[in-house]
Amino acid sequence: PTVLTILGAMLYLREGYVVGEVGLVGFLLLLAAIYIVTTTTAISLSSVTTNVRIGDGGVFSLISQSLGLEAGGAIGIPLYLAVSFGAAMYAFAFSEGWCAIFPDHPAWLVALGCLLLALLVAWVSARLAFAVQTVVMVGTLVALVSALLGLHTMSTPVELELWNTPSVDWVDLFALFFPAATGITVGAAMSGSLATPRRSIPKGTLAAVAVSFVVYAGFAFWYAAVGTTDALRENYTLMVDAAAWGPGILIGLMASTFTATVSTIIAAPRVLHALSRFDLLPGSSHLMAGAENGEPRRALLVTGVIAGLALMSGSLDAIAPLLTVFFLITYASINVVLLIEQSLELPSFRPTFRVSRIVPLTGSVACLLAILAVSPVVGVIALGLVAAMYGWLVRRKLATP
Repeated sequence: PTVLTILGAMLYLREGYVVGEVGLVGFLLLLAAIYIVTTTTAISLSSVTTNVRIGDGGVFSLISQSLGLEAGGAIGIPLYLAVSFGAAMYAFAFSEGWCAIFPDHPAWLVALGCLLLALLVAWVSARLAFAVQTVVMVGTLVALVSALLGLHTMSTPVELELWNTPSVDWVDLFALFFPAATGITVGAAMSGSLATPRRSIPKGTLAAVAVSFVVYAGFAFWYAAVGTTDALRENYTLMVDAAAWGPGILIGLMASTFTATVSTIIAAPRVLHALSRFDLLPGSSHLMAGAENGEPRRALLVTGVIAGLALMSGSLDAIAPLLTVFFLITYASINVVLLIEQSLELPSFRPTFRVSRIVPLTGSVACLLAILAVSPVVGVIALGLVAAMYGWLVRRKLATP
């Protein structure tokens, strides 16, 4: 599940564009910067999850158990928004694949249809959504193999462009491509379903990060080999054109993006429901009353509305930077949690997966610098809202279980 969440829209639709903007070496440097944030956070997350048993809400539960409901609630809001906006981003990606087949169809209408269908699947059965992940993984492998085989069908290889001067800022490219490396919290959210979470979560999360990095880096060479600078910058579906079997790429793209849309539509309401269970939000009692057979139906409807409003941003490129800021805040909080736990040296903090303090410190600083670089205004506003939410929850004098 973690690999499927990481390897999706950006691999098929935007990696080639970024390679065309900055060249092969430039892309690898950008990818390394992104994975410094992702890898340190994945390591910190793995360490903390081996000390507690995560309940509903995934990272919200982790932070709440470590630092209290006030901190959990303050971070839970941007986490919920990040996951909800992620559903819109994946719907946009699905529409790009669909419109490559049916160019006359309005992209916004296709994205809306994808989102509504995902809501319907989530409403009917969450089990159904997770049951198809094995099939989607096979589709992803077919797409990647088809792309690799495309190298043998090329009549005239393209000369590799190692370095290009981008037409946009590096920071904008970082903000655009950073969602490619998000999804590392999926494994932690499965804690209650794993037989040995303290062993499985670190192993699975770090393996997924390593595999995805190798895939992204490897396909950077592929994109540089099959497309000229102009082709990479202008043709977002170049992988379809250059693959040995183009339909295989479209199948992999649309299957992975639709599944990711469904997965995020299922995950986000559970975060909102967990926040409501502890009465951390206005109207919490109404959201709690809508749960049927363990499914947070009212929270699902609220998430659908928020994701639908996010579709009004107009495109994948418009929503990706906003998504980046919210995920960076969540990732920073994970690193800070581990750093505080390590510094306090409490007897209750006994993770089976121990790491040096340098890891969460590096992750915290990297996330903060990335937030301020991507969008200082949005970053300061978002961090201010987190601080305000924390102060409001402190004044409420919550009774932490």
